[in-house]
Amino acid sequence: LTSFITEETDPDPNEEIPPEILLAALPEPDRAIMKTISDTYTEQYETLPAQVQDPSSWKLYEMFCHFSGLPIAIGEVHYR
Repeated sequence: LTSFITEETDPDPNEEIPPEILLAALPEPDRAIMKTISDTYTEQYETLPAQVQDPSSWKLYEMFCHFSGLPIAIGEVHYR
């Protein structure tokens, strides 16, 4: 049998940065960011639903349910 697992030749350059710092560096979603995304990825952006194109619909989730895979909002009751 052959293995399809290969060594990663291009590791993530952000792997060593703590997640808290990466999350703090993310900009708040606004119309300017959405315009930049739209200009950069025009064809893909046009296929997105209206809710995704609206920056007020965006939320940052830091945790996901182990069982369902759904996001857990900050302050939402959940099992640990």
